[in-house]
Amino acid sequence: MIEIIGLSNQRKEDALRLCDEALSDIELSRIPLGQIALKTSRLARLIGDEDSRQIFSYESSGYPKNPGGFQSDIWDLLRRANRLYTNKKNEEVVEYGYGESIEVIEGQVASATAHLSASADAPASISSANPNQYVSAPMGNRREREMARKQISDFNARLSSRRSLIHEYLAEVQTLLKYSEILDTAFEGLRANADKLVSKHLPKSVKRFSSIFEGLASDNQENWANAVHSCRRIFQDLADCVFPPQEDRITTRNDKQIKIKLGKENYINRIIAFIEDKNESASFDAVVGSHLRFLGERLDAVYGAANKGSHTDIADRMEAERYAAYTYMLAGDILLLFDG
Repeated sequence: MIEIIGLSNQRKEDALRLCDEALSDIELSRIPLGQIALKTSRLARLIGDEDSRQIFSYESSGYPKNPGGFQSDIWDLLRRANRLYTNKKNEEVVEYGYGESIEVIEGQVASATAHLSASADAPASISSANPNQYVSAPMGNRREREMARKQISDFNARLSSRRSLIHEYLAEVQTLLKYSEILDTAFEGLRANADKLVSKHLPKSVKRFSSIFEGLASDNQENWANAVHSCRRIFQDLADCVFPPQEDRITTRNDKQIKIKLGKENYINRIIAFIEDKNESASFDAVVGSHLRFLGERLDAVYGAANKGSHTDIADRMEAERYAAYTYMLAGDILLLFDG
């Protein structure tokens, strides 16, 4: 599955422009398919899809092959590119692969087509002076023509498969890039709202948002963890603003009395208490409270791992980006409620 992660807006724009251009090339047959494969390889490089970049580069130039056959890594790429087929050999089904470039396959189609045309039988007049003799026409080049037709069919099937491979990849990348563009636009709106409210109510946390983006833009896994730590500190600042530490609260839930800790370190509890006091919608309390509890537990877990000397308790950049997005959305909603 293709992933569009950690790309700058400029890189996404360049990739989408190239993707649209390559799709038009293939759908309108504007340039040879081999050249489109090179464009697709460049697109894969732009979005950081190294395996696909290598595949489409080989689609244009041909897959490398040793005298003994394809190496295992090349064989894996052939499988991904749907270039494997099976034939029977000594009553055993054997898997084969073909590594010819698209240009070579196009040449094979042209050669077989020319062979078919050249194998046409010359006009011949056949007769016999014996009226009782049955005379049949010679077989001519029928077998050659049948072989040429089969070759044309096989080579065209390979070309169609290459065209389909490239088109499906381009279409999938285009969809992902456009979806990412929509999300970026929506997130920018959330970010602008959060930035405005944070600047007003949490001026000390403005720099934390900047550090989050710097950390997420890095390729260093430790920086992703640091970005998550900044998310935790933002929630601590938020809790101190909307609901400063105070005495624990006794509340009744399901006919049972429960003590809610509202001390300095209980920042998630304090934010939830603020929401419950401020908002009259039970569904809002439930949804936002549920997200806050989940996010708070995860942020505390990452923070705890860091204190134990493990700064890389983040699986990947996508996980860190998810926490950052939740931080923006929740902080914006809570401060909007506080501002009202």
